[in-house]
Amino acid sequence: MAKLKARLNVISSMSYGISQVNRSIWLVALCASMSLSTKAQTCDGYLGENLYAAGDFGSGSDNIVQTDPNIAPGYTYTTNPPPPDGTYIITNDLQKWANSYDWLKIQDNSSDPNGYMIVVNASYDPGLFFIQEVTGLCENTIYEFSADIFNVIPPGSNYIKPKIKFLINNTERFNTGDIPEDGKWHSYGFTFSTAPGQTSVILKMENNAPGGIGNDLAIDNISFRPCGPKASILPKGATKLCSEGFVPFKLEAELIGEQYETPFIQWQKSTNRGFSWTDIPDSIGPTFHHNNNKRGFYYYRYIVGNSESHVRNSKCRVTSNSKVVEILPTFYSKADTICKGVNYAFGGQNLTESGTYIDSFISAYGCDSVVLLELYVDVDRNVRATFNVRNPSCDYLNDGSIDTASVVNANWPAKYFVDNVLQNSTDVTALSAGSYLYTIIDRNGCRFDTTLVLTKPEPFTVDILPDWDVKLGENVEIETMHNYPIALYSWNPSEDISCSVDCNPLIFFPSRSMKLQLTATSNKGCVDTGSVNITVEVVRSLYIPTAFSPNNDGSNDFFIPNTVYPQVKQFDYLAVYNRWGQVVYEVKNADPLQIGDGWAAENAAPGVYVYLLQARYLDDVVLNYRGTLHVIK
Repeated sequence: MAKLKARLNVISSMSYGISQVNRSIWLVALCASMSLSTKAQTCDGYLGENLYAAGDFGSGSDNIVQTDPNIAPGYTYTTNPPPPDGTYIITNDLQKWANSYDWLKIQDNSSDPNGYMIVVNASYDPGLFFIQEVTGLCENTIYEFSADIFNVIPPGSNYIKPKIKFLINNTERFNTGDIPEDGKWHSYGFTFSTAPGQTSVILKMENNAPGGIGNDLAIDNISFRPCGPKASILPKGATKLCSEGFVPFKLEAELIGEQYETPFIQWQKSTNRGFSWTDIPDSIGPTFHHNNNKRGFYYYRYIVGNSESHVRNSKCRVTSNSKVVEILPTFYSKADTICKGVNYAFGGQNLTESGTYIDSFISAYGCDSVVLLELYVDVDRNVRATFNVRNPSCDYLNDGSIDTASVVNANWPAKYFVDNVLQNSTDVTALSAGSYLYTIIDRNGCRFDTTLVLTKPEPFTVDILPDWDVKLGENVEIETMHNYPIALYSWNPSEDISCSVDCNPLIFFPSRSMKLQLTATSNKGCVDTGSVNITVEVVRSLYIPTAFSPNNDGSNDFFIPNTVYPQVKQFDYLAVYNRWGQVVYEVKNADPLQIGDGWAAENAAPGVYVYLLQARYLDDVVLNYRGTLHVIK
């Protein structure tokens, strides 16, 4: 059902109670929060302090916690990663393990690089991941029980996915369902309410999936917190008040939510900028008045619970945001120094001389203020600077820079301007070639101006010549003309070429006509292109003997097709058959240069044979040849 929300600007009588919330509606919302669903309701208000402070498992420089924490009675603790089935370990980084199966190399779910988490290799039978008794609770109070869980199996493995049951006093209240293999931490939790008279609970998290291949997980940030309404202080934003004409200023509590039937509010203050807080005596209820006009900063907040006893119990309450009230003074004194020749704006005056000046102002907050200025005009200190100028690396790039190497005679801090634009660094980058007005102005207004020039380098150029006309199987020799050394060659099309470094000249056998383009990268990272036209005439030269005499006289002793290599780059198949169709010689996928002498016909009888040849040419065209072959002995 939809979440119930109501805005309650708390206004109370001496009892400091709030008008009763419709109890039947509240009970319906509570029942919805207790349903056993993977989408159980979590706290939509503010959470109090974590009553299980050890839920983040702490932090340490050791990769493995060596002492058994005794938090998972259904599992055995181990200090030797990776944990086998039925064991768990507390660690801060799986990357540091010598072996971690195929698990993801994760760290705990916090910003602390040494923060610990629990890693579990779930057993085949249900077992407890976590058990903890929490005492000192308040009855009829909403609490949230939650944890962060990570499926350590890599995405796409499709192994057994972890499932976890959350139990309160041995009763299942929530289950996570399948925890996905997505490489992410997921937060799971639910809210429930303590019964009348109930002041303690036993919290449990239990394995709800079978072990085996998968069901491996990490758990962090186990939390058990009181849940209350969203508590804020009105008016929101910064509050600045004038000390002159001061009147007490009202702060008002704003509660949004239905978690408390009878909210009780206690205001607090901090004297150390929010580090610690103390109750303000007799300051309970929906409003508080700040009544001190002494210059300074005042920090306020309030704690709220379902009753006064709940507020006095840190396990049953929530805390509002903090509010700062600043009281502005009526009299200011300041001292400043300017460089000779600089104007100092003060009120309606432009001051140029040393002296003491006084004026009254109305601040941006409407306060009347008197300002006493002690102004000193210093001599021009002759600010000077040196620079490291880096020209653009290529004529078409904007990667030049100006770095201020040193500044002398300046009062700090100083400001830096390029062409009158304020810079946030002394190293100005992403500059193209050109002239730049560089200005340095120190805190007193003394300035230094200079013009710095970035020079455009000579363009990197390449050219490849000349055009070529060749027959299939003939090579070309491409020479590259360039004005800077080439660090990388990239050819298009590239299927016939495997060269990327030291490709001048480039010698290769083109398999087809093409426009060959070179994209060259110089040793400074500059890029230029060139192209050449290559025309290939398709000629297929293949001679297959029709007879041979294997008599070892040194002439025509072997049968082998003769070709121009690499015009024919491979014999996909070559076979010789006798008159009965039997194969007497056969080779497959043979390099014409590595086929040897071919068929010697040592044991073959004289007569007529049949050959079959599949020849693959340089352009990957395959032609079939069939004919007769005479063996003469």
